[in-house]
Amino acid sequence: MSHRFAAALLCAVAVSSPLSAQSVTYSQGTFDPSQWGFSTITQSGPVSGTEQLVATGGNSGSNWLHTFSLGVASGTNRYRVANMNNTFTYDPRVNGALASLSFSFDLLGLSTAGFSEPFFGSYVPTLRQNGLYFFLANGGLRPTTSWTTYSISSSNFENWLDPNNQGGSLRPDFSAAGTTMEFGYI
Repeated sequence: MSHRFAAALLCAVAVSSPLSAQSVTYSQGTFDPSQWGFSTITQSGPVSGTEQLVATGGNSGSNWLHTFSLGVASGTNRYRVANMNNTFTYDPRVNGALASLSFSFDLLGLSTAGFSEPFFGSYVPTLRQNGLYFFLANGGLRPTTSWTTYSISSSNFENWLDPNNQGGSLRPDFSAAGTTMEFGYI
């Protein structure tokens, strides 16, 4: 399976503070590999993957090419890789409690040898806080065979789940006491 993640990533952060509502927007039109970090979150079954920056052909500009190899025979294979941006962080202790998060990005599915289109996989907005990963539940975006722009928002910290224990109670802290957050996708 191969997927391309497009050049455009937008993360909007709405802030509630005692004095006034604020918002912060981070947008990146091209990718610089030094500004991103990949981490394997879940790996089960015979799976492997690679990530490569492709300079052209995105929507528009550079894009990430994710290639995954999964054993077709087993339905229990999982491979979750987080790609986190390290140039934009948000610290609620300094900037105020989060009121909402909005993400927008472009996706393209290139090929799925041995798979039908619904098995391109899902890409979900992700944040990391205190070294823990959380993804936006019901935020899974499935790439199609043409570039598609997706936008999704969340104003409820309860919608963010631990990818390895989705039924657990662990959630990020969006309050003014919360620690610094990084953003990306799984």
